[in-house]
Amino acid sequence: MSIITTKEQGIYEYLKSVYHFRHLVLIFVKRDFKVKYAQTLLGFLWIIIQPLTGVAIFTFFFKYLIDTSSWSLEIPYHIYAFCGLIAWIFFSNSLQSAGTSLLQEEELIKKVYFPKLVLPIVRTIGAMFDFLFSALVLIVIAVLSGVSISYCIVFAPFILILTAIIALSVSIWMSALTIRFRDFHHIIPYLIGFGIWLTPVFYPTTIIPESYKWLIYINPMSGVIELFRWSFFSTTAPSGLVALGFIIPVLLFISGVIYFRKVEKQLSDYL
Repeated sequence: MSIITTKEQGIYEYLKSVYHFRHLVLIFVKRDFKVKYAQTLLGFLWIIIQPLTGVAIFTFFFKYLIDTSSWSLEIPYHIYAFCGLIAWIFFSNSLQSAGTSLLQEEELIKKVYFPKLVLPIVRTIGAMFDFLFSALVLIVIAVLSGVSISYCIVFAPFILILTAIIALSVSIWMSALTIRFRDFHHIIPYLIGFGIWLTPVFYPTTIIPESYKWLIYINPMSGVIELFRWSFFSTTAPSGLVALGFIIPVLLFISGVIYFRKVEKQLSDYL
């Protein structure tokens, strides 16, 4: 049954309607979780294979082929890189799956009515669960390496929520743009591959001249990754420039929801 209203919904009313379908979010999250690991031999191990492989490559390249003695890292490099990489993988996995969620659920969208913003939210939550499992592995590796876990880890859940908001904000834009311009389906992997080099995943921001650091912190994931390292291992707290990167997700989220709603109203024309 379709409900027709003469009054245009504001952002608050629209988000409220999305919250009304929260039960559907839980159903989709459970469905995706079962489908993702159904009939796999390694199961949950696939969550950590990607970051472990990446850390092995980065450690060999940066520790043994490049002189990193001037970096003055406060924790062993493999811990430093692993912490940054699992945060980046959370963001990239969310963007890849949520960014194409409308295309992947085309048949469902045609049959069932629900606020389509639910789909990017579901994919972001799914990527969050993968991060939590990887974070447990990080703690185990750190303990085995003799690195103490900081009491600041109590702030990690808040940083995780912030990361999810950043990932969702970008994903909302990408999902709406992808449904209108299918080229974005191919552009997203390039953005992720290029973006990791502009984020301090495997190198510290201390190697960047002070006059250019603001360019790095425009990328909100730069501040998030440094905040994760600080919360887990009490590394040096990020500079005040981190706040610069947190303004952007707010603007992206608000503008993304507005654009997403516009596309959602014409979704039948694009599918």
